[in-house]
Amino acid sequence: THGDLHPHEVILGPDGTVATFTALGKLSIGPRAEDVGMATHRFVREYAVKEKEGAGRTWQETVPEGVKIFLDAYQAENPLSDEEVASMMAHATNRQLEKLYTRGKDNEGRKPGDSRAIGKWLDLALELPIMRDAVAAYQRDRTAAL
Repeated sequence: THGDLHPHEVILGPDGTVATFTALGKLSIGPRAEDVGMATHRFVREYAVKEKEGAGRTWQETVPEGVKIFLDAYQAENPLSDEEVASMMAHATNRQLEKLYTRGKDNEGRKPGDSRAIGKWLDLALELPIMRDAVAAYQRDRTAAL
């Protein structure tokens, strides 16, 4: 697994397809659902922020749509089992909690005891239940369609 897959770790080619990944320092062998969960959270979060700005909707309103777009595209290339889909947001939640409690500093150099750093990570962690619910709805819809 990549270990921290998000939009800032992906370089796109001229045609818009993924050319390469960066920051491979956390590369390891692990469950694919961990990376897919983290990527779903981070890519859909970016999508939701952009959609909110462009369409005047709340990010919460755009999350289910973003989850469907991301997971449909992912599954077209790499189908996920029901178990992987069911577990991926638990993996993403664990990753965010790990960052909250063990990371030495955030991207702005703030230490974990700095309330601004804790607030940033808590904001991310609080988004995850909304993502989890959107992924569960996606899985229900996918199962019903089979």
